[in-house]
Amino acid sequence: MVQSCPDVPDDLWRSPTPQTPIPTLQPPPSSSPSSFMSAPTTQAPMNSTRKYTPRLTHEKKLQLIFETIRDVAKWSFAEFLYYAFRTKDGDGHEVSRTAQHAAIISRFLSGRDHHLPAGIIDLWLKHPDGRPKTRSGLTAEPLYSPTPPYSQIKAARASITSFAVQIVEKQLQKEQRVVLQPSNGLAIGKSSLDLTWEKISSTTTESIMNVLMTHQPLYWHYTLTLATPARRIRNGVVVERKYRPPKIVSLQ
Repeated sequence: MVQSCPDVPDDLWRSPTPQTPIPTLQPPPSSSPSSFMSAPTTQAPMNSTRKYTPRLTHEKKLQLIFETIRDVAKWSFAEFLYYAFRTKDGDGHEVSRTAQHAAIISRFLSGRDHHLPAGIIDLWLKHPDGRPKTRSGLTAEPLYSPTPPYSQIKAARASITSFAVQIVEKQLQKEQRVVLQPSNGLAIGKSSLDLTWEKISSTTTESIMNVLMTHQPLYWHYTLTLATPARRIRNGVVVERKYRPPKIVSLQ
């Protein structure tokens, strides 16, 4: 016979209220509650894609530079080049340059850049805009001119070719002053006025040639070049000149 359970007061079924609070386990400060007691996971990297910037063309780069020179610096292109390369001001004092300015100019002029100074001059010499033109009824500026001073010639092609002529002329004059010094043996006194080529031996000719090559190398180069005829080839063989050798002709 199954005995029935006696009636139990309702307050016995309720959970007793503890006198001392039960401590709860708290997550560490560096963790969030949702990740507490969960297995460690590797944090996914943030999306670090960069915005693609297309490379500028040469024309766009030039446009930016020209606009900066004109609109920001308020310069012409000639002023930009002048102030970039000058080393002294109008009073002859040294110009103070920033480290960046000095480094850029030094790199270019010393030939350590991709394009060399000679290449830039060659572009100026061949540029169609640099050809001399007739202006206001005046004749075009001549090329390879010894006068006027090259610094006064406006067109690029005329000024560059005249610059070459005038600095060569200046160097030839300098060599002439050196070679005519008494110590170099080419100065001719009054006692040598009756000197003729017949009285000059081969040894004297060789001596003069050596003096010219030593003290007048530029003069010797040009006279020898002008005295040397164009090279001729016959049957695949270079024809050598047997009469009037260029070295002898250069001394006459």
